[in-house]
Amino acid sequence: MKETSELLEEMYPLIHDQAIMAFPELGFERKRDGWEATRGEIQGEKARRYIYYYDSEPSCFKNTKTGKTISVWDYVSGKYGLSEQETLLKLAEMADYELPQGND
Repeated sequence: MKETSELLEEMYPLIHDQAIMAFPELGFERKRDGWEATRGEIQGEKARRYIYYYDSEPSCFKNTKTGKTISVWDYVSGKYGLSEQETLLKLAEMADYELPQGND
């Protein structure tokens, strides 16, 4: 059975590839090296033009104003108020990823 970290390594790029649908509240637009938010907020900070979701780091967002990194896991968990198991299931759903038996 795969460890959670292995599952996430497979899921994060899938979520990143469909960032527009995965995070509609942030209004991501494609830029040269990733996605740029056009609206919304993350952890009380304005997202527009400050939140980037870089191709090289599909597991986190970067706030270019504060330099803060926000993991996709923490964002999704906090946004929906999910437990660890629920967060894993939500990320799998966002990635259109079928979890192996025993991980759900």
